[in-house]
Amino acid sequence: MALFAPNVETASGRFFARAGLLLLAVVFLAAGALGVWRLALEPLYNLWRSRDWQQVMTKIETVRLEHDWQGVRVQVRYAYRINGVTYRSGRYGLYRNMSNAAAARAAYEELLFRRKAWAWVNPAAPKEALLERKIHPLTTLTAIPAAGVGLLGAALIWAAMTAFLQGWRERRERLHQP
Repeated sequence: MALFAPNVETASGRFFARAGLLLLAVVFLAAGALGVWRLALEPLYNLWRSRDWQQVMTKIETVRLEHDWQGVRVQVRYAYRINGVTYRSGRYGLYRNMSNAAAARAAYEELLFRRKAWAWVNPAAPKEALLERKIHPLTTLTAIPAAGVGLLGAALIWAAMTAFLQGWRERRERLHQP
């Protein structure tokens, strides 16, 4: 463990401790910002963006549950026609690649025996469609811990910058001493 702990009694050790703190702060800030974007802001933005999309009847081609490292997700493939052109999409809802197991199973059971469903289609880009335009409050609330991680990162950046500023002041005072 001593290998990763810099000797803060030396100038280079203090620099590496401050740089390590800054690197850790940037990682926390980036992870928190990404979490807030993926869990809360992106679905809300997609909901706002899809407010004027038109509803189109689709033909459901395949439905299956997929188990991966993120958990259980519903995978759906559907086709629809706009102005005589057939389009296909696989997007289910506002959350990209995110779902809880209960919601995925419920969507799977709902779509499994249906042959048709209503989809929301972007009239400006008909390749873009989704079957569900619903915000899941519990999923969105999980952005709160992500925001906490981001705030911790911001606080660590403040601490690292304060430490760098203190080191700069100490060096400047040593240079100006007689």
